[in-house]
Amino acid sequence: MVSDTGLTYNCKKLNACTVLELAGEIRGQNLGALREEVKNIAQLEKAYIIFDLFNVTFVDSMGLGFLVRVLDQVRSGGGGMAICRVDYTLERILSLIRLPIVETLEEAIEQLERGGERS
Repeated sequence: MVSDTGLTYNCKKLNACTVLELAGEIRGQNLGALREEVKNIAQLEKAYIIFDLFNVTFVDSMGLGFLVRVLDQVRSGGGGMAICRVDYTLERILSLIRLPIVETLEEAIEQLERGGERS
């Protein structure tokens, strides 16, 4: 588990997908380690990244921008991204900016391995 002030994450590989389980607050000032981790993953051709936000309590505008940039990065490399296990309020915000949200981790893996995203 990696910790950056107010944000912790755990990275694991499941099938063809990399799952990032986040906990805490996703704020611009605490994205350093996560940004580097995602940069390394996204450099792979056809990277499939899943953000599990079950334990996320807050996302600021820079955090939202980070998620949008990750989506653009992985799509440009032929990969995909999904966000799962999001609380209702955050889900409404994420859906407004058309980020691909699914309910469960299993659904996210299945969807990305099929090569599709739902937004």
